[in-house]
Amino acid sequence: MRLLMPVTPEEAKRVWVSIPNPSARRVAKALTQSGRRVHHSTIARWRAEDWRPVANSCIHLTRRGRHWTWLLACSPGIPSRA
Repeated sequence: MRLLMPVTPEEAKRVWVSIPNPSARRVAKALTQSGRRVHHSTIARWRAEDWRPVANSCIHLTRRGRHWTWLLACSPGIPSRA
């Protein structure tokens, strides 16, 4: 299975300006239907940050064997591994 590259803020912004009456949910739905999965809250966060990528992402996606695992690295009380 070929992995798709993650959606970038620039791509989300292009979709945002191309659809009438845009919303974070509509943009996320359009991208997901095209095979590029992204959550609507990610679109909303990028838009709030003027379409810049979030600099300090605390959630990391790692692959262990055949499974993907989400790691929350900067939760309060959980030491982060560097």
